[in-house]
Formats: sequence, structure tokens, C-alpha cells
Amino acid sequence: MSDNSIVLKELYYQFKRADNAYASYLREKIFLYASCIRKANDRIYQQLETSLGIFDDEQSVHALQLIAHYDVWMAQFDELVQELNPSLSTIFVFERFPNSLPFPKEAKESFLNAYNRIKV
Repeated sequence: MSDNSIVLKELYYQFKRADNAYASYLREKIFLYASCIRKANDRIYQQLETSLGIFDDEQSVHALQLIAHYDVWMAQFDELVQELNPSLSTIFVFERFPNSLPFPKEAKESFLNAYNRIKV
């Protein structure tokens, strides 16, 4: 299995992990589920950041879009955690700052699609 395949597999499962945590968060907006999203997003961020050298040009552009979004999202998230000092059961409603970078869905989809093409 190539380095790119390993990275795509890791990203695929971390995106699924984040999606599952987000689904739980939508049912019950507590810090427990928000922190699970944060952990998955951090793992995606780290994987993207350390793998830029093995991505093709299109994947690199998508990785940079996701990294830029996560830079802003995690800074805002961490500031809110510091402000609230929540327990796991605390209601935790996170909203992006106005005009901050939206989540680049097409970038995520390109990585999911790339993994689906190779996972035969």
C-alpha cells in the first residue's frame, strides 16, 4: 500500500469519525460530542499537514483549504472552551464567526472519493 493510500484511508476514517460525532452532537448539543468532533478534526488536520508532500496538486489545494478552515475553526473552538470551561454534559453551542471560512465540503468529498477509488 502506497503512502498516499495509507493517508487517504486514515483521512477517510477520521472524516467518518467526525461525521458520527457531529450526528451525535446534533441530537444533543453537549460538550462531550463537540470535543469528539474537535479530536477527529485535529487528527485530520495533523494528517493533512504532515502529508502535503505526498499529495498531487489537486489534493494539495484541497488539503490547504481544509487546513485553513481547521486553523480558524479550532482557534474559535478553543477560545470558547477556555471561556466556558465546560464539563462533558454542558450545553455547548458552537457557531462560526461571521464571515469566517466555511467548511470546504468539496475538498472533503475529493478525499473521500479518492479513497473510494483505491479501496477495491
